Amino acid sequence: MNRIRQDAESSELAQIFKQDPALSFKILRYINSAGSGLTSKVDSIDQALLMLGQQNLYRWLTLLLFTSGGSDTPDWALMENALVRARLAELSAGDALSAGERDELFVAGIFSLLDILLQLPMAQVLQQISLPPLAEEALLHKRGKYAPYLELSIACEEFDQERISDLAAQLGLELAHVNAYHADALIWAEQLNG
Repeated sequence: MNRIRQDAESSELAQIFKQDPALSFKILRYINSAGSGLTSKVDSIDQALLMLGQQNLYRWLTLLLFTSGGSDTPDWALMENALVRARLAELSAGDALSAGERDELFVAGIFSLLDILLQLPMAQVLQQISLPPLAEEALLHKRGKYAPYLELSIACEEFDQERISDLAAQLGLELAHVNAYHADALIWAEQLNG
């Protein structure tokens, strides 16, 4: 993931994948799944990486990282919370942020509980991975462009109605939409586990 954030060449990324048969299998299975909408089969890692693009590859690896443990691991509930946060923040951003920014916000949501999961301070966690500056600012300092969306996700998680109302108003969102996004995020995270 760090190599992707550092804009590594596709050939370098392909070599990394080729050194890990399980990861190679997973990316080929993912890219050839019915949900990808491709009409012809992708047979090579190089082609799969080209089809995905670096932003989608980073997002896929992030999801893979958080879903690879499965529901039998003790930390699955924490990881599922992170998935819900990420998806809810992304949905709440809607048209307010660009697609690339929503992807970065999603990744920030995924990593928002990594400090608890790893039992390390967030600053120490973020030294080990390369995140976009706006994601780091939201995670470390709870400010910046992404922070209100993450805070809204946390307020929903805690069922803090007053905070939800305040943050929804700040973001220009209807409460009914926030509730629908939250329900969608919960279902989506549960489906990843199923």
